[in-house]
Amino acid sequence: MRHDADRVLDQVGAAIDACAGGYVDNRLREFPVHEVAGEEAPDLGGEALAFAVTATDSMDEEWYPFDEHTVMVRDGQQLLTFRTGSVGDDAEARALLAAVVDAQWERYAAAR
Repeated sequence: MRHDADRVLDQVGAAIDACAGGYVDNRLREFPVHEVAGEEAPDLGGEALAFAVTATDSMDEEWYPFDEHTVMVRDGQQLLTFRTGSVGDDAEARALLAAVVDAQWERYAAAR
């Protein structure tokens, strides 16, 4: 039996593929996204996926690179999502995300 959480992960996976070449987000201002790419997901829950968004952003007139990493974990009908962003040291942001995912999964698993 497929749950809503299954469908959400399917739709996010499809969006990762559809947005691979980038797009421009115009919510509050122009925010060019250059690439969306799948990443290695942790082996947690019933299913997991991970992806990265590479963009440029501007608080004033000067543009700067911005990377964002997201991990989504499905456990039955529950969907846990974790995200981090970096301006500069992307390796530090990735390490932080991995530590947060591991720690929060332990807390979640202990509580269920």
